[in-house]
Order: sequence, then structure tokens, then C-alpha cells
Amino acid sequence: MGFGSYFIGFTISQLLVGATYGFILYKNPNKEKSEINFIIRIIISNLIVLGVVNLLINSLWLNIMYGKAFIALLTARIAAEIILFPIYTVSIYFLERALRPFIKKYIYEEESAEIDED
Repeated sequence: MGFGSYFIGFTISQLLVGATYGFILYKNPNKEKSEINFIIRIIISNLIVLGVVNLLINSLWLNIMYGKAFIALLTARIAAEIILFPIYTVSIYFLERALRPFIKKYIYEEESAEIDED
């Protein structure tokens, strides 16, 4: 059980995180260009998520909730986001590579069957 009141701002932030990763990292295997293209998309999505959502928007929510100075919150959170950037990038890359056979087998087969029916 958590403490404190519910604040919808962090829910909005997590919605933006999921949407960002979904829109940028989703790829159709039939249109797969190269591995470097995927790495670039990981980097772009992480820059948006860590830089915009986690750093700026979440600092804004904390400013609204606790009344702390926005710049003070921002500077305190920069180091954490810089450390998390390579960790997230490497984790997403290796998780996608490990899960790629299952994704191609189960998700993309269902999508191609739906397209063929239309």
C-alpha cells in the first residue's frame, strides 16, 4: 500500500513512455532495414523518454506536488538520467534480440493473417 495521494501526472508520464517506445520501436519484420537502424531508433526513443518525459515532465510534476524549485529538481535528476541512458539502451537492444523469435512467430504471424483476410 502506497503513501500519499494519487497524482495523475505520473500516470500521464507513463502513458507517454509506453506510447513513445511503441511508436518508435515497433517495426514490421517485412520492412526491416538493418540492425543499425534499430539501434538509432532505440537511442532516439531513450532520448525522448529519459530527456523529455523522465527529466522534464516528471520534474514538473514533482514541482507541482511539492513546490520545490524546478531547476533544483532538474539538476538533481540529470545525473540519474545520464546513468540510465546506456543501461536502457543496452537492455532494450538485448531484450529485443532475445525475444525476436517469439515476436516474429506469434505477433507478426497473427498480424499477417489479419492483413491477408482483408
